[in-house]
Amino acid sequence: MRHRHPANVTLVDQRDLGQRAADAVAGAIGSWRFICIQTTVIVIWITLNVTALAAHWDAYPFILLNLAFSTQAAYAAPLLQLSQNRQSEHDRQRAEADYATDAQALTAAKASLVVAEQVHALLVRQVIPALNPAAPAAGPSQQTAPLEDAQTEEGGPADE
Repeated sequence: MRHRHPANVTLVDQRDLGQRAADAVAGAIGSWRFICIQTTVIVIWITLNVTALAAHWDAYPFILLNLAFSTQAAYAAPLLQLSQNRQSEHDRQRAEADYATDAQALTAAKASLVVAEQVHALLVRQVIPALNPAAPAAGPSQQTAPLEDAQTEEGGPADE
C-alpha cells in the first residue's frame, strides 16, 4: 500500500532491506509475545538444569544462559536503536509537514478575514445607507450616536 503523507512515504514505502529487518526485529522484541516466550524458555532452562531432569549442561550460575543473554543484547540493542532513530526521523518529518499545513491554513484564514473585513466595510458604507434612504450617510463615529440615543430612551447605561 502506498502512503500519501510525506513522512509515511519515507518511513514505510522507501525502506531498504536493513531498515525493514530492524523494524521487524524491534517489533518482535518489543512485544508481549516475545517476553512471554523468552520467560518460558528461561524458566524451562533453569528448571532442567537445577532439577537434573536432564544432564547439567549449564549448572548454576548458568554461565551459558548469561552468554546467550549477552549475545542477544549485543544484537538487539543496535537493531532497536536503528528502529528508534528511524521513528525519530519519522516524527520530525511528520511535525514539519504538519507545521507547513498549519502555516497554509493560517495564511488562508488571514486572507478570509481580510475579505470578511472588506465585505463588512462595504456593507457599512453602501448597503446599510441604501436600505434607509432617509438617514444621511454617516461616518463610523456618527453611526454609534443613534445606538446611544436608543439606550438613553430605554433607560440604558446613559441614565446611571
